[in-house]
Amino acid sequence: MSAMDVDSGAAAATNGSGASATGASAAEGGKCPYFIESSDTHFNFGPPPKKVLPVPAFASGTTSTVSGHSRSVNSLEWNSTGTMLASGSDDKTARVWAGEGGMKCAHKLEGHQDSVVQLCWDPRTPTSLATLAADKCVRLWDVREPATKSAATIKANHEYINVAWALDGHTIAVGSSVGTKENDVKDCVSLIDARKRKVLKRLKFGYEVNEFCWAPDARHLLLTTENGTVEVLRALEADGSAVSSSTTNTAGKRKDGKAQHSASAWTMEAHTDDCYCIALHATGTPPIVAVGSKDSIVSLWDLEEMICMRTILRHTTPVRCLAFSARGRYLASSAYDPGVDIADVETTDLVHTIDAAHAMNSLAWHPEKPVLAYAIDAKSAPSNTGRGREVETPPYVRLFAVPEKAGS
Repeated sequence: MSAMDVDSGAAAATNGSGASATGASAAEGGKCPYFIESSDTHFNFGPPPKKVLPVPAFASGTTSTVSGHSRSVNSLEWNSTGTMLASGSDDKTARVWAGEGGMKCAHKLEGHQDSVVQLCWDPRTPTSLATLAADKCVRLWDVREPATKSAATIKANHEYINVAWALDGHTIAVGSSVGTKENDVKDCVSLIDARKRKVLKRLKFGYEVNEFCWAPDARHLLLTTENGTVEVLRALEADGSAVSSSTTNTAGKRKDGKAQHSASAWTMEAHTDDCYCIALHATGTPPIVAVGSKDSIVSLWDLEEMICMRTILRHTTPVRCLAFSARGRYLASSAYDPGVDIADVETTDLVHTIDAAHAMNSLAWHPEKPVLAYAIDAKSAPSNTGRGREVETPPYVRLFAVPEKAGS
Protein backbone atom coordinates (compact mmCIF):
# COMPACT_ATOMS: atom_id res chain seq x y z
CA MET A 1 0.00 0.00 0.00
CA SER A 2 1.41 3.41 -0.93
CA ALA A 3 1.76 6.29 1.50
CA MET A 4 -1.16 7.98 -0.26
CA ASP A 5 -3.31 4.89 0.19
CA VAL A 6 -2.49 4.71 3.89
CA ASP A 7 -3.26 8.37 4.46
CA SER A 8 -6.60 8.14 2.67
CA GLY A 9 -7.57 5.10 4.77
CA ALA A 10 -7.37 7.09 7.98
CA ALA A 11 -10.02 9.31 9.41
CA ALA A 12 -10.20 12.34 7.13
CA ALA A 13 -8.09 15.10 8.68
CA THR A 14 -8.91 18.76 8.30
CA ASN A 15 -7.00 21.35 6.34
CA GLY A 16 -6.39 24.93 7.31
CA SER A 17 -10.00 25.88 6.59
CA GLY A 18 -11.24 23.74 9.49
CA ALA A 19 -13.52 21.51 7.41
CA SER A 20 -14.96 18.62 9.37
CA ALA A 21 -13.85 15.01 9.05
CA THR A 22 -15.66 12.82 6.56
CA GLY A 23 -18.33 10.59 8.01
CA ALA A 24 -18.84 12.27 11.40
CA SER A 25 -22.55 12.20 12.16
CA ALA A 26 -24.89 13.42 14.87
CA ALA A 27 -28.28 12.27 16.00
CA GLU A 28 -29.48 15.88 15.62
CA GLY A 29 -27.93 19.25 14.88
CA GLY A 30 -24.42 20.09 13.90
CA LYS A 31 -22.50 19.82 17.17
CA CYS A 32 -21.78 16.96 19.48
CA PRO A 33 -24.75 16.89 21.91
CA TYR A 34 -22.82 16.13 25.07
CA PHE A 35 -21.16 19.53 25.18
CA ILE A 36 -24.45 21.34 24.62
CA GLU A 37 -26.28 19.34 27.28
CA SER A 38 -23.58 19.67 29.94
CA SER A 39 -24.66 22.15 32.60
CA ASP A 40 -21.50 22.30 34.68
CA THR A 41 -18.68 22.03 32.13
CA HIS A 42 -17.44 25.19 30.38
CA PHE A 43 -14.89 25.47 27.60
CA ASN A 44 -13.07 28.49 26.25
CA PHE A 45 -13.60 28.73 22.52
CA GLY A 46 -10.96 30.06 20.19
CA PRO A 47 -7.22 29.40 20.17
CA PRO A 48 -5.50 29.52 23.57
CA PRO A 49 -2.66 31.96 24.10
CA LYS A 50 0.59 30.51 22.90
CA LYS A 51 3.05 29.59 25.62
CA VAL A 52 6.55 28.68 24.58
CA LEU A 53 7.74 25.66 26.52
CA PRO A 54 11.24 24.19 26.50
CA VAL A 55 11.62 20.98 24.53
CA PRO A 56 12.23 18.01 26.83
CA ALA A 57 15.68 16.48 26.52
CA PHE A 58 14.34 13.09 25.47
CA ALA A 59 17.78 12.00 24.31
CA SER A 60 18.97 12.41 27.91
CA GLY A 61 16.16 10.26 29.30
CA THR A 62 17.05 7.31 31.49
CA THR A 63 15.35 3.94 31.88
CA SER A 64 14.89 2.17 35.20
CA THR A 65 13.12 -1.05 36.15
CA VAL A 66 10.37 -1.81 38.65
CA SER A 67 10.79 -5.33 40.00
CA GLY A 68 8.30 -7.51 41.81
CA HIS A 69 5.79 -9.18 39.51
CA SER A 70 6.55 -12.79 38.55
CA ARG A 71 4.53 -12.75 35.30
CA SER A 72 3.52 -10.29 32.58
CA VAL A 73 2.00 -6.95 33.57
CA ASN A 74 -1.19 -6.06 31.69
CA SER A 75 -2.10 -2.60 32.96
CA LEU A 76 -0.44 0.47 34.49
CA GLU A 77 -1.82 3.74 35.83
CA TRP A 78 -0.59 6.60 38.03
CA ASN A 79 -2.93 8.02 40.64
CA SER A 80 -4.08 11.64 40.27
CA THR A 81 -1.26 13.06 42.39
CA GLY A 82 1.48 10.97 40.81
CA THR A 83 2.55 9.60 44.18
CA MET A 84 1.67 5.99 43.35
CA LEU A 85 1.80 3.75 40.28
CA ALA A 86 -0.52 0.71 40.12
CA SER A 87 0.16 -2.41 38.07
CA GLY A 88 -1.97 -5.48 37.34
CA SER A 89 -0.38 -8.79 36.38
CA ASP A 90 -0.91 -12.34 35.20
CA ASP A 91 0.47 -13.39 38.60
CA LYS A 92 -3.08 -12.64 39.97
CA THR A 93 -1.96 -9.61 41.94
CA ALA A 94 -2.06 -5.87 41.62
CA ARG A 95 0.73 -3.84 43.15
CA VAL A 96 1.06 -0.22 44.17
CA TRP A 97 4.51 1.33 43.79
CA ALA A 98 5.76 4.47 45.52
CA GLY A 99 8.95 6.25 46.44
CA GLU A 100 11.32 8.94 45.27
CA GLY A 101 14.55 7.86 43.64
CA GLY A 102 13.36 4.30 43.11
CA MET A 103 9.87 2.80 43.10
CA LYS A 104 9.23 0.23 45.83
CA CYS A 105 6.18 -1.97 46.33
CA ALA A 106 4.01 -0.19 48.92
CA HIS A 107 1.00 -2.52 48.61
CA LYS A 108 0.50 -6.01 47.23
CA LEU A 109 -3.21 -6.45 46.47
CA GLU A 110 -4.26 -10.08 46.60
CA GLY A 111 -7.65 -11.73 46.27
CA HIS A 112 -8.24 -12.20 42.56
CA GLN A 113 -8.24 -15.81 41.41
CA ASP A 114 -6.97 -15.10 37.89
CA SER A 115 -4.96 -12.57 35.89
CA VAL A 116 -5.53 -8.90 36.71
CA VAL A 117 -6.25 -7.53 33.24
CA GLN A 118 -7.09 -3.85 33.86
CA LEU A 119 -7.11 -1.25 36.63
CA CYS A 120 -7.77 2.45 37.17
CA TRP A 121 -7.61 5.05 39.95
CA ASP A 122 -10.40 7.33 41.13
CA PRO A 123 -9.57 10.73 39.54
CA ARG A 124 -10.78 12.54 42.68
CA THR A 125 -9.48 10.25 45.42
CA PRO A 126 -5.82 9.24 44.99
CA THR A 127 -6.13 6.26 47.35
CA SER A 128 -9.08 4.50 45.64
CA LEU A 129 -8.33 1.86 43.01
CA ALA A 130 -10.43 -0.48 40.88
CA THR A 131 -9.03 -3.76 39.52
CA LEU A 132 -10.54 -6.15 36.97
CA ALA A 133 -9.56 -9.77 36.54
CA ALA A 134 -10.22 -12.82 34.43
CA ASP A 135 -11.99 -14.32 37.46
CA LYS A 136 -15.08 -12.26 36.45
CA CYS A 137 -14.71 -9.91 39.41
CA VAL A 138 -14.06 -6.21 39.81
CA ARG A 139 -12.59 -5.23 43.16
CA LEU A 140 -12.49 -1.78 44.71
CA TRP A 141 -9.58 -1.00 47.04
CA ASP A 142 -8.71 1.70 49.52
CA VAL A 143 -4.94 1.50 49.74
CA ARG A 144 -5.03 3.11 53.18
CA GLU A 145 -6.62 -0.11 54.45
CA PRO A 146 -4.90 -3.51 54.87
CA ALA A 147 -3.79 -4.52 51.38
CA THR A 148 -5.08 -8.08 51.62
CA LYS A 149 -8.73 -7.03 51.78
CA SER A 150 -10.66 -5.24 49.04
CA ALA A 151 -13.33 -2.71 50.01
CA ALA A 152 -15.91 -4.24 47.65
CA THR A 153 -16.23 -7.04 45.10
CA ILE A 154 -18.67 -7.02 42.17
CA LYS A 155 -19.14 -10.22 40.18
CA ALA A 156 -20.29 -10.72 36.59
CA ASN A 157 -21.34 -13.61 34.39
CA HIS A 158 -18.58 -12.80 31.93
CA GLU A 159 -14.96 -11.74 32.11
CA TYR A 160 -14.26 -8.06 32.69
CA ILE A 161 -11.79 -6.64 30.18
CA ASN A 162 -11.84 -2.81 30.35
CA VAL A 163 -12.43 -0.10 32.95
CA ALA A 164 -12.78 3.69 33.05
CA TRP A 165 -13.51 5.94 36.05
CA ALA A 166 -15.55 9.10 35.31
CA LEU A 167 -13.71 12.36 35.94
CA ASP A 168 -16.15 13.39 38.68
CA GLY A 169 -15.30 10.18 40.59
CA HIS A 170 -18.93 9.05 40.84
CA THR A 171 -19.20 6.29 38.22
CA ILE A 172 -17.04 3.43 36.96
CA ALA A 173 -17.66 1.85 33.56
CA VAL A 174 -16.44 -1.73 33.13
CA GLY A 175 -16.58 -3.71 29.91
CA SER A 176 -17.07 -7.44 29.64
CA SER A 177 -16.96 -9.82 26.71
CA VAL A 178 -19.70 -12.39 26.27
CA GLY A 179 -17.37 -14.40 24.04
CA THR A 180 -19.77 -16.28 21.82
CA LYS A 181 -22.79 -14.18 20.92
CA GLU A 182 -25.73 -14.74 23.27
CA ASN A 183 -29.22 -13.44 22.41
CA ASP A 184 -27.72 -10.98 19.91
CA VAL A 185 -25.40 -9.61 22.62
CA LYS A 186 -21.64 -9.68 22.07
CA ASP A 187 -20.26 -7.23 24.65
CA CYS A 188 -21.58 -5.45 27.74
CA VAL A 189 -20.63 -2.27 29.61
CA SER A 190 -21.70 -2.06 33.25
CA LEU A 191 -22.08 1.27 35.03
CA ILE A 192 -21.11 1.04 38.71
CA ASP A 193 -21.94 3.64 41.35
CA ALA A 194 -18.51 4.07 42.97
CA ARG A 195 -19.94 5.36 46.25
CA LYS A 196 -22.74 2.81 46.72
CA ARG A 197 -20.60 0.10 45.07
CA LYS A 198 -23.42 -1.39 43.05
CA VAL A 199 -24.25 -1.79 39.37
CA LEU A 200 -26.56 0.94 38.06
CA LYS A 201 -27.03 -0.41 34.56
CA ARG A 202 -25.70 -2.93 32.06
CA LEU A 203 -25.55 -1.70 28.48
CA LYS A 204 -25.68 -4.48 25.89
CA PHE A 205 -24.11 -4.40 22.45
CA GLY A 206 -24.51 -6.62 19.43
CA TYR A 207 -20.99 -5.76 18.28
CA GLU A 208 -17.50 -5.72 19.77
CA VAL A 209 -16.64 -2.83 22.07
CA ASN A 210 -12.95 -2.39 22.74
CA GLU A 211 -11.56 0.42 24.94
CA PHE A 212 -13.59 3.36 26.18
CA CYS A 213 -13.23 6.54 28.21
CA TRP A 214 -15.58 9.06 29.79
CA ALA A 215 -16.20 12.42 28.12
CA PRO A 216 -15.30 15.54 30.16
CA ASP A 217 -18.94 15.95 31.27
CA ALA A 218 -18.80 12.56 33.11
CA ARG A 219 -22.11 11.60 31.46
CA HIS A 220 -21.13 10.34 28.03
CA LEU A 221 -18.88 7.43 27.12
CA LEU A 222 -16.63 7.30 24.06
CA LEU A 223 -16.33 3.68 22.94
CA THR A 224 -14.08 2.22 20.23
CA THR A 225 -15.77 -0.50 18.18
CA GLU A 226 -15.08 -3.23 15.66
CA ASN A 227 -16.93 -1.10 13.06
CA GLY A 228 -14.05 1.40 12.88
CA THR A 229 -16.15 3.93 14.79
CA VAL A 230 -16.10 5.74 18.09
CA GLU A 231 -19.60 5.84 19.56
CA VAL A 232 -20.42 8.72 21.88
CA LEU A 233 -22.96 7.06 24.15
CA ARG A 234 -25.28 8.92 26.52
CA ALA A 235 -24.85 6.77 29.63
CA LEU A 236 -26.06 8.99 32.47
CA GLU A 237 -28.77 11.60 32.95
CA ALA A 238 -27.95 15.11 34.16
CA ASP A 239 -28.65 14.05 37.76
CA GLY A 240 -26.17 11.16 37.50
CA SER A 241 -28.78 8.41 37.24
CA ALA A 242 -28.54 5.76 34.55
CA VAL A 243 -30.40 6.42 31.29
CA SER A 244 -33.66 4.44 31.15
CA SER A 245 -33.84 0.92 29.74
CA SER A 246 -35.79 1.98 26.68
CA THR A 247 -32.83 3.98 25.38
CA THR A 248 -29.81 1.97 26.51
CA ASN A 249 -30.57 -1.71 26.51
CA THR A 250 -30.49 -2.64 22.84
CA ALA A 251 -28.25 -2.28 19.82
CA GLY A 252 -29.85 -1.31 16.51
CA LYS A 253 -28.70 -1.09 12.89
CA ARG A 254 -27.49 1.94 10.99
CA LYS A 255 -28.58 2.68 7.44
CA ASP A 256 -25.33 1.23 6.13
CA GLY A 257 -26.05 -2.03 7.95
CA LYS A 258 -23.56 -1.49 10.76
CA ALA A 259 -24.74 -2.00 14.33
CA GLN A 260 -25.19 1.08 16.48
CA HIS A 261 -26.36 1.39 20.04
CA SER A 262 -29.72 3.14 20.42
CA ALA A 263 -28.27 5.60 22.96
CA SER A 264 -25.50 6.80 20.62
CA ALA A 265 -25.56 10.60 20.56
CA TRP A 266 -22.82 10.85 17.96
CA THR A 267 -20.82 8.53 15.72
CA MET A 268 -17.24 9.25 14.69
CA GLU A 269 -16.39 7.39 11.49
CA ALA A 270 -12.82 7.18 12.65
CA HIS A 271 -10.97 4.41 10.78
CA THR A 272 -11.21 1.85 8.02
CA ASP A 273 -10.76 -1.06 10.43
CA ASP A 274 -11.38 -1.92 14.10
CA CYS A 275 -10.71 0.90 16.56
CA TYR A 276 -8.74 -0.68 19.41
CA CYS A 277 -7.63 1.95 21.92
CA ILE A 278 -8.52 5.48 23.02
CA ALA A 279 -6.97 8.19 25.20
CA LEU A 280 -8.38 11.54 26.33
CA HIS A 281 -6.67 14.82 27.16
CA ALA A 282 -9.62 16.32 29.02
CA THR A 283 -8.17 19.65 30.16
CA GLY A 284 -6.98 20.89 26.78
CA THR A 285 -8.63 23.70 24.82
CA PRO A 286 -10.23 22.00 23.04
CA PRO A 287 -10.26 18.55 24.69
CA ILE A 288 -8.51 16.04 22.43
CA VAL A 289 -9.08 12.33 22.01
CA ALA A 290 -6.60 9.95 20.35
CA VAL A 291 -7.79 6.76 18.67
CA GLY A 292 -5.61 3.79 17.69
CA SER A 293 -6.73 1.29 15.09
CA LYS A 294 -6.08 -2.07 13.51
CA ASP A 295 -5.22 -0.11 10.34
CA SER A 296 -1.96 0.97 12.09
CA ILE A 297 -3.03 4.63 12.24
CA VAL A 298 -3.49 6.97 15.22
CA SER A 299 -6.03 9.77 14.73
CA LEU A 300 -6.35 12.92 16.85
CA TRP A 301 -9.81 14.47 17.30
CA ASP A 302 -11.08 17.87 18.43
CA LEU A 303 -13.95 17.05 20.81
CA GLU A 304 -15.59 20.47 20.54
CA GLU A 305 -16.03 20.26 16.78
CA MET A 306 -15.86 16.45 16.49
CA ILE A 307 -13.38 16.62 13.62
CA CYS A 308 -10.15 14.74 12.97
CA MET A 309 -7.28 17.23 13.19
CA ARG A 310 -4.36 15.06 12.13
CA THR A 311 -3.03 11.50 11.98
CA ILE A 312 0.13 9.61 12.95
CA LEU A 313 1.23 7.14 10.27
CA ARG A 314 4.51 5.74 11.57
CA HIS A 315 3.25 2.40 12.92
CA THR A 316 3.21 -0.63 10.62
CA THR A 317 1.02 -2.94 12.74
CA PRO A 318 -2.24 -2.49 14.74
CA VAL A 319 -2.01 0.16 17.47
CA ARG A 320 -2.41 -1.32 20.96
CA CYS A 321 -2.12 1.48 23.53
CA LEU A 322 -2.00 5.27 23.83
CA ALA A 323 -1.20 7.82 26.55
CA PHE A 324 -1.09 11.63 26.68
CA SER A 325 1.71 13.29 28.64
CA ALA A 326 1.10 15.88 31.36
CA ARG A 327 -0.68 18.89 29.82
CA GLY A 328 -1.23 16.87 26.64
CA ARG A 329 1.85 18.09 24.82
CA TYR A 330 3.00 14.61 23.73
CA LEU A 331 1.33 11.34 22.82
CA ALA A 332 2.96 7.97 23.40
CA SER A 333 1.72 5.10 21.25
CA SER A 334 2.65 1.46 20.89
CA ALA A 335 1.66 -1.14 18.33
CA TYR A 336 2.44 -4.79 17.74
CA ASP A 337 5.75 -3.62 16.33
CA PRO A 338 8.27 -3.22 19.17
CA GLY A 339 9.04 0.05 20.90
CA VAL A 340 7.18 3.24 21.83
CA ASP A 341 6.57 6.21 19.54
CA ILE A 342 6.43 9.64 21.24
CA ALA A 343 4.85 12.33 19.04
CA ASP A 344 4.32 16.07 19.33
CA VAL A 345 0.52 16.44 19.48
CA GLU A 346 0.46 19.76 17.58
CA THR A 347 2.54 18.55 14.64
CA THR A 348 2.51 14.70 14.99
CA ASP A 349 6.29 14.88 14.45
CA LEU A 350 8.35 12.12 16.06
CA VAL A 351 10.23 13.51 19.06
CA HIS A 352 11.57 10.27 20.51
CA THR A 353 11.48 6.50 20.20
CA ILE A 354 11.88 4.16 23.16
CA ASP A 355 13.70 1.12 21.84
CA ALA A 356 12.44 -2.30 22.92
CA ALA A 357 12.48 -5.83 21.60
CA HIS A 358 8.82 -6.48 22.49
CA ALA A 359 5.48 -4.78 22.08
CA MET A 360 3.81 -3.03 25.04
CA ASN A 361 0.75 -3.97 27.08
CA SER A 362 0.26 -0.55 28.69
CA LEU A 363 1.57 3.02 28.71
CA ALA A 364 1.09 5.58 31.50
CA TRP A 365 2.50 9.12 31.71
CA HIS A 366 3.05 10.65 35.13
CA PRO A 367 0.39 13.40 35.68
CA GLU A 368 3.02 16.08 36.40
CA LYS A 369 6.50 14.87 35.50
CA PRO A 370 8.03 13.80 32.16
CA VAL A 371 8.06 10.15 33.21
CA LEU A 372 6.50 7.36 31.13
CA ALA A 373 5.77 3.96 32.68
CA TYR A 374 5.43 1.07 30.25
CA ALA A 375 4.62 -2.61 30.62
CA ILE A 376 6.41 -5.06 28.36
CA ASP A 377 4.39 -7.76 26.62
CA ALA A 378 6.75 -10.63 27.35
CA LYS A 379 4.56 -12.97 25.28
CA SER A 380 5.18 -11.02 22.07
CA ALA A 381 7.98 -12.26 19.86
CA PRO A 382 11.31 -10.46 20.36
CA SER A 383 12.65 -8.60 17.35
CA ASN A 384 16.19 -7.87 16.25
CA THR A 385 15.17 -5.33 13.62
CA GLY A 386 13.59 -1.89 13.60
CA ARG A 387 13.24 -0.47 17.09
CA GLY A 388 14.15 -3.69 18.91
CA ARG A 389 17.83 -4.09 19.63
CA GLU A 390 18.03 -6.34 22.67
CA VAL A 391 15.77 -9.07 23.95
CA GLU A 392 13.81 -7.79 26.96
CA THR A 393 13.76 -9.85 30.14
CA PRO A 394 11.82 -9.43 33.40
CA PRO A 395 11.10 -7.19 35.26
CA TYR A 396 8.10 -6.33 33.19
CA VAL A 397 7.69 -2.68 34.18
CA ARG A 398 10.04 0.10 33.08
CA LEU A 399 10.16 3.84 33.73
CA PHE A 400 11.50 6.25 31.11
CA ALA A 401 12.34 9.57 32.80
CA VAL A 402 13.38 12.82 31.11
CA PRO A 403 15.34 15.41 33.16
CA GLU A 404 12.71 17.63 34.77
CA LYS A 405 14.59 20.88 34.17
CA ALA A 406 13.93 20.37 30.45
CA GLY A 407 10.16 20.75 30.75
CA SER A 408 7.38 18.24 30.17
